[in-house]
Amino acid sequence: MELVGERVLRRAMRLLTIREQPTQSDLIFVLAGRHSRKEYGLKLFHERWAPLLLLSTARFDIRNFAELDLPPSTDIAAVCTTVPPKQRYFFVAVDRRGWAVEQFRKRYWGTLSEIAALAKWLERHREISSILVVSSGFHMARVRMCCEAMLPSLVCRKYVAVPEDVLADSGRTEDRLRKFVAAEFFKIPLYALLLLLRKK
Repeated sequence: MELVGERVLRRAMRLLTIREQPTQSDLIFVLAGRHSRKEYGLKLFHERWAPLLLLSTARFDIRNFAELDLPPSTDIAAVCTTVPPKQRYFFVAVDRRGWAVEQFRKRYWGTLSEIAALAKWLERHREISSILVVSSGFHMARVRMCCEAMLPSLVCRKYVAVPEDVLADSGRTEDRLRKFVAAEFFKIPLYALLLLLRKK
């Protein structure tokens, strides 16, 4: 029975996952959430797939920031101390010269808020014409839906999933992962409706 459950989970993962190969780009954008996303985004940055890295950071990500391979001066915790916990949503931009932090507003729907904030960020950075979008495999179908609906059409996008073993990521149990995957099949049609209403 356990083997059947694992097969179903892997099949669901394959349906959700978009795993494009990275290409040389202007920007690596990493969605908030699982620590493995940031680690992989940094790996791509250090491999010079893009000269600029933009890390979307939610309030609970901040405690793990010190573990990332960032310049020693990247002290986001110090920036956050003056911001109420419920408003601690930031973009952290990193390039070869240093880093910068800017706050964005998170609404009820997290991924939708992040991509809406990215769209506004791109309006102010028109030199960016190509992006590598990094997230977990099971999250990527919904991420792509938001990006295709909200980002400028002239910006080329590649959807690069974290190459993780989905049954053993960050110590999560298969049960918890199954809940995440099941939630995606609920959220995708809901997001499709929200994006449709947003256009009207």
